[in-house]
Amino acid sequence: MYTVDIENSKALENGIDVHKLKPGTMVIAVTKNNLYKITKGSKDQYDVTVQGGKFFRQPTSANFSGSTFGGSMMKIGWIGYGMYMEIHANGKKVRTTGVRAAKIVGDGWEYDMEWNKMSGVKIIKKGGR
Repeated sequence: MYTVDIENSKALENGIDVHKLKPGTMVIAVTKNNLYKITKGSKDQYDVTVQGGKFFRQPTSANFSGSTFGGSMMKIGWIGYGMYMEIHANGKKVRTTGVRAAKIVGDGWEYDMEWNKMSGVKIIKKGGR
């Protein structure tokens, strides 16, 4: 017998594949504890610059691995609602708390993830990128 966790299934259907973003595209992700700005780089699919939280106070070159629900199984390159992002930088692995809201910011456009409404979090961009 199989069961489906509705909240987790939404995270797997409606998320962001960071590896498929164009270089320069930014994802603003709000977790339970912090806000992260993840900008897609151009070296390879894992290449990002990340800023936020206590480990990335300044923009830091990093590799974005993907997200988990807290276990060992990872959805590669993915950001989903309630999932823990995994980022590698400076020889360390950082796992965030669960994502509550996200916004994609491209060149002249923005997209708020549908699940932002569920969390009640509104991301407001002030000033420039």
